[in-house]
Amino acid sequence: AYEIYQCDWSSDVCSSDLSRAKALNLLGEYYLKKNLPEQAFWQFLKVDTLYSQDTEEHSKALFNLMLLFDKTRNDPIRSRQTREKLLEPAYKNTEYQKKAEALKQ
Repeated sequence: AYEIYQCDWSSDVCSSDLSRAKALNLLGEYYLKKNLPEQAFWQFLKVDTLYSQDTEEHSKALFNLMLLFDKTRNDPIRSRQTREKLLEPAYKNTEYQKKAEALKQ
């Protein structure tokens, strides 16, 4: 069976990619609520590496990665790098950039 997705080829962003980013973020949030941070980490990392076209969903993944790199992975350097990426102009005015700005690191 084949599935056909609506794509806006002029922007190279396919709606299925946006749906996947949202689904992976939701799965990551689910794992966090179930106290499974390691599984959550991998879902957010997939959004960061594979589905970063949607800035709002990508900023959500970056925010969660920033927290998980520090607390779960014990990697404050990667946490800081992820925060710096989230504070770039591309994510200006996103909900998660504002959250990152509010956190002191």
